[in-house]
Amino acid sequence: MADWSGNADYDAATANCGKDWKTPTQDQIQELKENCTWEWQENYNGSGKNGYLVKGKDNYRNNFIFLPAAGYRYGTCFCYQGSDGYYWSSTPDEFSTYGAYGLYFYSSRPYLSGRFNGFSVRPVSGK
Repeated sequence: MADWSGNADYDAATANCGKDWKTPTQDQIQELKENCTWEWQENYNGSGKNGYLVKGKDNYRNNFIFLPAAGYRYGTCFCYQGSDGYYWSSTPDEFSTYGAYGLYFYSSRPYLSGRFNGFSVRPVSGK
């Protein structure tokens, strides 16, 4: 299976945000996991949202993103909101015809995981 990042027919980020955005690949998620600092935040900036503030090494140019612990959707259930985060990648799982790699975290640490159910998408610039 081929990576579908940036293909508006399959990529939710491209379809919803435009051609300059895409769903990150497994390699981009791995780079984020390994090369950034991850700080758990409760009520981030008074938003009422928990999640991780992810900063670039040495916080170069004050680069950061906030990944909310949005949980995931399973049917009508919105599961683990506020405690866990599940984010899709565009890289198919080489051992599965229906899965793909993604990012999973809870308040103590981030993990790479398989993709299933209704995970969030955190678009990245495709430029």
